[in-house]
Amino acid sequence: MIPKRLASTIATGLWVAGALLIGNALHVSVVTGQVPLTAPAPVFYTIGGIALILISQNLDVHPSEYLDYLESGDEEEEEAAEQEQSGAEFDEAASPLDEEAMANLEARERERERRESKDG
Repeated sequence: MIPKRLASTIATGLWVAGALLIGNALHVSVVTGQVPLTAPAPVFYTIGGIALILISQNLDVHPSEYLDYLESGDEEEEEAAEQEQSGAEFDEAASPLDEEAMANLEARERERERRESKDG
């Protein structure tokens, strides 16, 4: 079985492809008038588009189903990730910020910490 996120992504792609097929059928027959609406090409495009949309509805997964892990309280992994990030030293040479931007960032962080200590 494919992962829920991948199934949802595939479903979105199928939905878009189906909508494009139906749109192409309408464009060729109604907008440009190249062929009648009941000609084989627009009919097959419309049927194919509807089929792709129906398949995508069966594959689609509501985001709440694959985001349940956020509510499950997997806090140990989050804490481990935070400890890894806090343990790593900051490398100014690898930073995309120049000296002035770094000074502004540090000033904002000090201001935020001051407000948090004042409020908390």
